[in-house]
Amino acid sequence: FFDLVFERNYYFSGEAHNFWEIVFVLSGNVGITADKEVYILKSGNAILHPPMQFHNIWSENGTAPEIVILSFYASKMPELTGNIFNFTSEMADELRRLCQLAKTIFTYERSQVELTHTKNGKESDASFFLCQLESMLHTLFASVNSGLSVHQSQSAKNYMFILSVLEQNIYRKLTISQIAKLCNMSESNLKKVFNKYAAKGIMNYFNTIKIKKAAQCIGSGMSIKETACLLGFSDQNYFSTVFKRVMGVSPAKYK
Repeated sequence: FFDLVFERNYYFSGEAHNFWEIVFVLSGNVGITADKEVYILKSGNAILHPPMQFHNIWSENGTAPEIVILSFYASKMPELTGNIFNFTSEMADELRRLCQLAKTIFTYERSQVELTHTKNGKESDASFFLCQLESMLHTLFASVNSGLSVHQSQSAKNYMFILSVLEQNIYRKLTISQIAKLCNMSESNLKKVFNKYAAKGIMNYFNTIKIKKAAQCIGSGMSIKETACLLGFSDQNYFSTVFKRVMGVSPAKYK
């Protein structure tokens, strides 16, 4: 749980992880990729990323945006009708206050962004803090923004098309050249578009969505060997390496 101000040219390399994440835009504008969707969020907008959704963020329109990021694990979440929300200036002030308060209650690690322990003697403060945070999230989730549309520039449409092609061919073993041909694009243009919205290599992303599918297969009872073969991994050791990099645990431990 942390707040920060991006530089005007800030660009974050995309990622996917096994926990929930909410990005609040307190000022300025940001561009955000959420799997196949591309959004431009303004001050007073927030987005919820569910576990294993690929996402990245960048400064948009020459602004130096102020944001708050809240990441958390949850065994249960309320039913939601969307992933984009509106919040008031009062909630923005409350977020800033809670960010400062958290630093007096919890121990931070990993570049001062991850809350790891409650400080000694702060147990009751921590409990009250979490109640305030949970109450604020319930208020946020009731304010779904149904009017914000997906960014529709031509390059954004090309990016969405590339992802559709990757998903349609998830069981195949493809090279960049083959993906470019399937998308009717040159390799250079393919890489340019993908890097703009994903900020990572297309083969890296392709492996990530394969592993998301692999986790579903293993969770449904399929063997690790069968899963690796199904998704085009001829080398099971390489499959295990990629799986652990994406999921944080080996396929055997996940199973």
